[in-house]
Amino acid sequence: MQKIINRDWIHPRFHFKDTSVGIPRDRLFLMIDYWKEKFLIHKVHPGYTVGIALSVMDELYVSALFASFEYGLKIVVLLKPPNDEYSEKPRYKAWFPLDVCILDTVSNIGEYYHNYYLKRSKIVIHRETEYQLPRRISKKNKSIILNPKDVCFLCTSSGTTNDPKLISHTHEFLDRKSTRLNSSHTDIS
Repeated sequence: MQKIINRDWIHPRFHFKDTSVGIPRDRLFLMIDYWKEKFLIHKVHPGYTVGIALSVMDELYVSALFASFEYGLKIVVLLKPPNDEYSEKPRYKAWFPLDVCILDTVSNIGEYYHNYYLKRSKIVIHRETEYQLPRRISKKNKSIILNPKDVCFLCTSSGTTNDPKLISHTHEFLDRKSTRLNSSHTDIS
């Protein structure tokens, strides 16, 4: 059976532990829906590229990642250039401009990186410190149909030749990789 990367990947006993607060699976699902509603509000379309420029891999990051997969976006691996000189190298600007950037606050990500991603993105969705989770998801968000062959993940080669190769991965490819990793994993619980 071919799979699409979505919330069904999240184990039923999942419980995200972030600082002192545990996030149960059903709350994470509401957070995924929150991001998908944000995409609708900002007129994001399936197939757009998205960069997730959040400073911490917390419940907002994980839910944004899964929402992007479910919405049919192409997630771009963002590289953080150490300075302005590096930002002009091919490897750092290969996927710019982004169609969408989920951007952290200046206080979390720093002014340099906040401005860096802001200037290189067509649509910016800012991280909110206070957010309201949706009670239900709109019909338009439920109607997005994905194909295992849809590209969902974008990255670059190392760029050692100074001309990085642009690499795209499909849902099917990531599912196969995950299945192979899981089959070699021994559960010690």
